[in-house]
Amino acid sequence: WKQIFTQHDTDRSGLIDTKELTMCVQQIGYRVSPQVIDAIALRYSSNSSKQIPFDDFVAAIVRMRALTDSFMALDTQRSGVVQMEYDQFLHLCYQF
Repeated sequence: WKQIFTQHDTDRSGLIDTKELTMCVQQIGYRVSPQVIDAIALRYSSNSSKQIPFDDFVAAIVRMRALTDSFMALDTQRSGVVQMEYDQFLHLCYQF
């Protein structure tokens, strides 16, 4: 992931912004909305700049992978949609 991060850190600041994060996430193989990218940037940036350092990028991708794996386990028909009870949703969220 370091190579991907460095490749898309076009200004060599050691931080990636939302545009660069989008490129990284796509290269890893995820297709997510701009709203998800924005939420990730807000969650993993140290301030409101929405810029993420490498260590936090890794944490974000590890979490995305874990959440995706959990989603895929529930999406048995591979439709991109799951139905779950509220309690199951909370359990899933609090695992991460």
